[in-house]
Amino acid sequence: MSVAEKSQKKSGGLGETVSVIVQALLLALVIRTLLFQPFSI
Repeated sequence: MSVAEKSQKKSGGLGETVSVIVQALLLALVIRTLLFQPFSI
């Protein structure tokens, strides 16, 4: 049973990790746009 729980947790953890990475990249892109846009004018 612990093996099945680990595989399910690993699968869910992988999806959560990808979601967190995507959110972090989007947030970084928004912050970069807001910070560097005024300086490029």
